[in-house]
Amino acid sequence: MPMIPQSPPDALEHALQQRDAEIQSLRAQLAGAKADQPAGRGHAAWLQQAQYACAGLLYTDPQGRITWANGAFLGLCRCSLPELLGRSVADLPAGLRPDAAGQAAVREGVARGEAFEVALPDPRPRNGHRRLRLRVQPVVSAAQGLDQFVGVLEEEEDSPNHNPPPPPALAGPEAQLCVLSDHMPSALYRLSHGSDGTRRVLYCSPRLKDLFGCDSLEQVWDCIHPDDRAQVMEASNAALATNSPLSVEYRLLVPGQPLRWCGAHSVVSSCDATGVVHSGSIEDITQQRQDATAHQQQAESAVHQDELRALLVREGLGISSWEYHYDTNRTNLPEECRNFLGYGGHSWAGDWPPLMHYVHPDDLPALAAAWDHYHGGETRVFACEHRLRCYDGSYKWMLNRGLVTKRDAQGTALIFTGFVGDIHARKLSQQAEATATRQLTTVIKSLHRGVLLVDENLKIVVTNNYFCQLFGLGCSPEELIGTDYAPIEALVERHVSGPVGEGTDDSMAALVRERQEVCHCLFRLHNGRYVERNFVPMQDGALNSGFLWKFEDVTGSYNTELGLRRREEKYRTVIDNMQLGLVETDLDRRVLYANQNFCRLTGYSREELLGVTLS
Repeated sequence: MPMIPQSPPDALEHALQQRDAEIQSLRAQLAGAKADQPAGRGHAAWLQQAQYACAGLLYTDPQGRITWANGAFLGLCRCSLPELLGRSVADLPAGLRPDAAGQAAVREGVARGEAFEVALPDPRPRNGHRRLRLRVQPVVSAAQGLDQFVGVLEEEEDSPNHNPPPPPALAGPEAQLCVLSDHMPSALYRLSHGSDGTRRVLYCSPRLKDLFGCDSLEQVWDCIHPDDRAQVMEASNAALATNSPLSVEYRLLVPGQPLRWCGAHSVVSSCDATGVVHSGSIEDITQQRQDATAHQQQAESAVHQDELRALLVREGLGISSWEYHYDTNRTNLPEECRNFLGYGGHSWAGDWPPLMHYVHPDDLPALAAAWDHYHGGETRVFACEHRLRCYDGSYKWMLNRGLVTKRDAQGTALIFTGFVGDIHARKLSQQAEATATRQLTTVIKSLHRGVLLVDENLKIVVTNNYFCQLFGLGCSPEELIGTDYAPIEALVERHVSGPVGEGTDDSMAALVRERQEVCHCLFRLHNGRYVERNFVPMQDGALNSGFLWKFEDVTGSYNTELGLRRREEKYRTVIDNMQLGLVETDLDRRVLYANQNFCRLTGYSREELLGVTLS
C-alpha cells in the first residue's frame, strides 16, 4: 500500500518536530522541578482559544510572509494557496485585507516578534452581526529564537454584550500542540517506513475520525477510490525512493459516508539506517474541488458571451484587437492595430483573411493549421505565434489569439474576435539564447578534452565525444543527454587506478557532495594513461545550478616532463661524481642552486649561499 499522502507546508512538519522537542524539554523540567516560564503559559492559553472559533488557520515566516493557509482561510480569501504564498499578513486579498490601522499593527507585531491581533472584514454575505479577528502568536524555540508565526482566524459577535467563555488552563507545551492538532481543520500523522519494508503509524490525531469517519490510517488506505489507487501508489513510491515531499489528492469511499476528496501532504522528518519517518496531514478538500469545478464551468460558459468583447478589448495595454464577421467575410482592423504595425494612414487589404497577406510565408502553414484546429473543435481557443510584415518591410513576431464571441440562435458563428500582442523582443531573445546554446554545444563537442555538464537534478545536460571515448563508454554524447548522472560517474570511477603525486584522492561522489572546486588533479587510468581532472560547482546566487567535470588526457606532456626531470637528475649526478663545483644563479647573479662540491670548495653551506649574490 502507498504511504499516506503527506504534509502541506513545512510549518506543519515544523510543528510536529517542535512538539517532540518541547515534550523532551518538559520532561527534563519536571525531573528537575523547574518552574514553568510565563511565556509558555501565555502561548498555551492563546492556542487553547483556537478551538472555540477557528474560521481559518495560517502560518508565516519570521518576517510575516505567509507560508501556508488551510482551506477555510483560502475560501475566505477566494484564492489558491500559490496565489497567497509569500504575501504579508498586511497585504491579504482585497476582500480580507485589514485597514490602515490593522496593517500598522501587523508590521509592528512582526518587527517586535510579539503576538498581535487585527480585525478583518468579513467577505461573506452577512448572517447576523459577525466580524472576523485574526490572532497571531509567535513560535519561539530555545535554539533558534523566533521560528514562525501562527495565526487563527475567529468569528466574533459585534454585540458588546457578547463575551465568549474563558478557555481552560493548559498543563504545558505538550497540551498546547495536542489542542492545535485536535482542533485544526486537518488530521496530523507520523508514519515510519522501515528499511526492511515494514510500515508503522507513530501518531495520528483524533481529527481523522471527525473528517472522514475512519478510525485509522490503515482504513484510509483501504478506502482509496480504485481509480485513484495507482496514482497514489506511484506518487508515494516515488517520494519514498527519493526522500522527497509528497502532495497528492484522491477520493475516499468510506462505507456509510459520501464520496470525499482528500488532500494529503507530507515531508521527511527523519532518516537513518533503520528507515524514514514521514510527517504530514490529511485534509477534506471536497468543497474546494466542487467550488473549483463550478468556477471552471462558469468560466467556460462566460467566454462565449457577448460581454467578452467589451471586457477584453483594452487600448494601451500592448495588445490590439481585430474582428472577423462571418456573414460579410470582412475583417475589421481598429486604428491602433494598423498604427501598431506602421500602417497608420496607409492602405490595408480588405477581404478575409487580410492578415494572411502580411504573414511571413514560413509561418502560413502553422497559422492555417491553428485556424482549422479551432473551427474543427480540436482546441478551445485559436492561438498561434507568427510574424507580420510592417509597413517598412520588416517583420514583427506576434501572439495571435481569439475565439468566436457571437453566435445566432442556432449556434452559427457570427463574429470572431482576435487579439495580437507584440512578442518580438521575447522571440528575438529566445532565438539569441538558442543560437548561443547551439554555438556553445558545438564548441564543447569539438574540444580536445572531456566535458560533462550536470544540472541541479543530477541529469546530464551536455557532454562530448572526447569524454565518451576517453572512458570507453560505448555510446554517443546524444544518447547521454537527459540521463541520470550516477551510472556515468560509476563507469568513470571504474577506469581510475589512483592519484599521481600529491593530487587529491577524493572520489567523484565526495566532490559532488562537498561542492568544493578542485582543479589540476592528476590520475592514472588502468590502461596506463594519465588524466587531469577538474571539478567546478555552479551557483545561481544561493541556488545550486549543477556542476561541471573536465577531463584531459595529459599522458604525452606528463611523460615529457617526467623525462626532463630524470635527465636533469642524471646530469647533476654526473657533475657531482666528477668532483666539480656547480652553482646556478638568476640574471641578477643571486644563487639558485649549489651542489655539495661547490659548498665544500668555498666553505659555505647551501643555506648560506641561496639567495645571495655570487660576488
